[in-house]
Parts: sequence; structure tokens; C-alpha cells
Amino acid sequence: MNIAHKKYVFAAALALVFVVGIFLRTYNLEDWLFFQGDQARDAFLVSKAVENGPGYLPLLGPKAGGTFLRLGPIFYYFEYLSASIFGTSTPAVFAYPDLFFSILTLGLMYLFLKELFSKNWALALTLGYSVCYFAIQYSRFAWNPNSLPFFNLLFFYALFKFFNAEQRKWKIVWSVAIGIAYSVASQLHYVSFLIFPFIIFAVFVARRIYFKKSIRQHAGYLGIIFLIFFLFYVPVILSDVATQGNNAMNFLASIGKKSSDSGILTLLQKNYFNFSKYFLTILGGLVNLPKYVINWSGLLVVAGAFSGVVCFIREKDSQKKFLIFLVLVWFFSYFVMYTSLASQLQPRHFLVILPLPFIFLGFIALLLEKTFDFKHKIIIPIIIFALPVFANAYSVGAWFSEMGDSQQKVTKPRKSAILKSVQGESWWHLEKVARFISNDCEKETFTIIPPKEVYRSLFTYALESIGEKREDSIKWGTIDVSDKECYYFVYFTKNNYFDRYYGKHIEKINQGNFGDMTVVRFAINENELSGKKKIDNPFKKKKSAKEEKAQEERENDETDEDVAKTENSGSDSGSGFGIIQSLESIGNAGREERVFWKDLSM
Repeated sequence: MNIAHKKYVFAAALALVFVVGIFLRTYNLEDWLFFQGDQARDAFLVSKAVENGPGYLPLLGPKAGGTFLRLGPIFYYFEYLSASIFGTSTPAVFAYPDLFFSILTLGLMYLFLKELFSKNWALALTLGYSVCYFAIQYSRFAWNPNSLPFFNLLFFYALFKFFNAEQRKWKIVWSVAIGIAYSVASQLHYVSFLIFPFIIFAVFVARRIYFKKSIRQHAGYLGIIFLIFFLFYVPVILSDVATQGNNAMNFLASIGKKSSDSGILTLLQKNYFNFSKYFLTILGGLVNLPKYVINWSGLLVVAGAFSGVVCFIREKDSQKKFLIFLVLVWFFSYFVMYTSLASQLQPRHFLVILPLPFIFLGFIALLLEKTFDFKHKIIIPIIIFALPVFANAYSVGAWFSEMGDSQQKVTKPRKSAILKSVQGESWWHLEKVARFISNDCEKETFTIIPPKEVYRSLFTYALESIGEKREDSIKWGTIDVSDKECYYFVYFTKNNYFDRYYGKHIEKINQGNFGDMTVVRFAINENELSGKKKIDNPFKKKKSAKEEKAQEERENDETDEDVAKTENSGSDSGSGFGIIQSLESIGNAGREERVFWKDLSM
């Protein structure tokens, strides 16, 4: 095979890898779209801006988990841009930005790997990433952390290119790329906000001390990075000006908040377990494995990090050596950061290091190939690279089969450590139920009892999205009795709640079955109600006395906490920041109402 023919074959293979990756991320996207409370909240907010103009876009983004702190608004702006381009506000359109950046990650992944390994190895590892179950799941719905793999990878790739660029114009280009990657990633997840400046500092120090390179010529470009960062954070700054620094104080409170009472050894053990668990999930789509398997799989993480260190020591090429150094800094900086958060880590926290398990596989294969010298040693990388491809392909196939079956019959999906559950949580189920209700009800209004209280906003959005204009009431507690209303109960089919809980005063009228989700229209027999105009939710599971007492105690605790916050809220004179008397007053900054662009002109 001549050189030209080899190039065509390689190009075709690379194109096929991209086609496979794109197909797995787009196949049946709209019907299988994961859609829950966060997605409904964001869709409501951005849809209002699409309808009324960009002035209705907020200056801050979603809340950071477990705090009053809000991220930057870039995620909402991506969704708004997508809806504006496609001229519609459907849930799938809001997911397009995350899908787009997930697809871009495939190309960027190959470029990054090609700087470390041979073209063939880069191709094989990119194939592994293209079928990665973890990456595919997070690319198929709208959520603020979902685009982190692209922007984190871009940050490190741009850092590498910046320090190796010789021409001034390219240094400027890569400085801008670093600034954009940092600004966007930090608005998608605050861990990146904290850790990227440290990484930049560490790289400058290492370039000067270890690599014996001058940093003076590079330091001047930090101003470009800062300028880009400032421009992206203008909305955040304006919001704090309008709210007397509320978000900034919540940021300080989140920094000072003690993450865990556990000792350092316990946290290290938990962090080791977390990294072992999610490296295995990323590389093989394997979830819910026994703890002893996860603990032993941690040796893979150790082997990858160790192989990276050995490759760094042995590498003679200065550019490749520097890139290996960046990869190691990437891994160890997040490992150290996550140690303090070990008790709180969720799957989404590992999106920032999603490419690393595949890079570590490359390090392991490279070390083994150079350590063992025998005739057929090419089999080493073939086996190492093939295992994650087949394992992830199986997991993705099983997941797709479950999603398809969930629309036709009652399913028992594998419990997912990534999305928790897929049962009845796709947009298809919500839209089908909404259309059934809209077409079935001939009266002025209707009432819906959802399968869970958190589903109230989902059905409100689903009804609005299909153009339903009638007044509706989505109830969880008591229900008003009226002959002008249609009544519907939605539940997960496997639970068979309607037949289990309805009483003499409830009569089934119609039913729609949509695989894992069922909707029943029922009538209320007023003759059995003794003149009452309200009834309790007849399908709500009765709580035990112990559960009722626990809920009452939680409500009392929340009330006491709210009172404490009110009493310690500081000055209410509206005279600006005031003086922060203590860290306690920072911690009680609380949450201000959102500020929108339109509010700035008032």
C-alpha cells in the first residue's frame, strides 16, 4: 500500500469515527431527550426571553449545587442563541448547544491525542471516546455542566499551543482561546473558576524553574486573557452592582463553607473510590459494580498516573514533555481539589476530566510497549484500546434499547449512576401525556395529579409547549371539586397506582398508556363527598406517623433557619455593600431576586 493510499484509508477511518460519534449523540435525540426539573426551569426562563426579546435574559445563571451562589449566565445565552437560530423553543433546541460542543470535542480530542501519540493511537483512543457511554449520555440533554469536556480540553490544548507558538499573532490567538475556555468553563462549573488560575500559575512557574524557559515574553499576554474574562463576566458584575454584591458574598460564603467533618485519610479514601468508580464508568460504561471491584479498579487510575509520570521523565521531545506535564497537572490539581469535596461528588463533577481516562490508557500502552520487547508487542495497544470500545458500545446499545422499549412497554432499566433513572423521564413521555390530556378534555379547565411533586413544572411546560391555552391546575395536595373540570392522574405504569389507591368517590373514565407512563382520566362522585368541595389527593401515598413527625421537624428547622437569616441579614438601608461584620453575615447573604438586562434601564 503506497503512502497516498494509506492517507486516504486513514482519512476514511477518522471520518468514520466522527460519524459514529455524531450518530450516537444525535440518534432519536428529541424523543429520548432527558427532561426534568432543571431543564423545565431553564426552558421557562429562556423561552420568555425568546418571546419578549433579549432584555429578558438574566445576568446570572443557574445556582451552584447546595448554595445560594449563582453561576455566570453563559449557559442561558447559549440556549437563547440556539432558539434564535432555529426559530423555536422546543426542549431539543435548548439541548443543541451541549450537543454541538460534544461533537466538537471529538475533533479536539483527536488533535490533542495526536500531539501525544502516533496518529493511529490517537485514532483508536478517539474511537473509544466517540462511543463513551458517559460522554454520550451527557451530550443528549440540556444542562449547564454538559459542555465542560470541550472547554476544559480547549483550555489545556490552548495552553500547550500558546507556549509553543513562535509568531506573535498565534500567541494572541491562543491567548484568546485560553480566555474564552476559562470564562465559559468557569460559568458552567465553579470548580473551574477556582482551579484554572492555579494551573496557569503552576505552568508559568514550571516553565521557568523546570523547563528553564523564559516567561517574560509570555507574561504580557496575560492581559488578553484577563480582558476576555472581564468581558464574559460583565453581566455578573452588573448583577452584583444591582444587588449590592449579593452573589459575590454568596461566593465568599461558599469558599469558607466547611465541606466535610471527615479527616484527611477518610477523604482520601473516598476520593480514591470516586476516581476509581468514575474512571471505570467512563472507560467501560460500567455502573453499580460491587465496592471491592471499584476499589481494585483504582489500580487502573494509579497505573495511568504512574505511566504518565514515567513517560514524562523519559520523554526527550521538549514539546511533548510539556504536554505530558499539562496532563499530569490537569489530573493532580482536580484530584487535590476533589479530596476536600469527596463526600459530595456527583457524576457531573467528572465531566471536567472526561478525556483523562483515555489519555491515561495511552500512557499505559506506551509504557508497556517500551518496557516489553517482543515480536508481536503491537497486540498490547490493540487489546488496551479495544476493551473500552466494546464495553461502551454494549452499554450504549443497552441504554438505547431501554429508551426505545420505555415507549412501548413497562421496562426495568438498569439503574444508572449517571442520570439516576430513565424511566418516564424523557420528553417523549411528557409530550404524549400532555397531548392526550389536551385532546381528551372537552371542559373549560383540567386538573392533573403528577407521579411526583417535582413533575408539576414539567407538565406545565409540556402543556404550554403544545399550545394548550386553557387554565390548568397541577396538584399534589388537595383537589378542588368542580363539574367544569377534567381530572387526570399520571403515574409510572409499573406501580399501577390507580387501581391500588382509588376509592368509592373515584371513577375511571379514560386511559392512555405510553410505555413506562400512564395517564388516567377520572371523575369524582360528588354524592360520596357529603357536600365537600375539596378532597385530598386520593393517590398520594399515606405517610406513617414517624414520617409525618420527621417532616414536621424539618419544616420547623427550616423556619428557624429562615428567621435567623432575617435577623442577621444586616443593614436594610439600601446604602450599598455596608460593612461585613463577620463571616456569619456573609453566610447569611441569602438569595436576591434575579436581575435581567431590561432591569438595568429602569
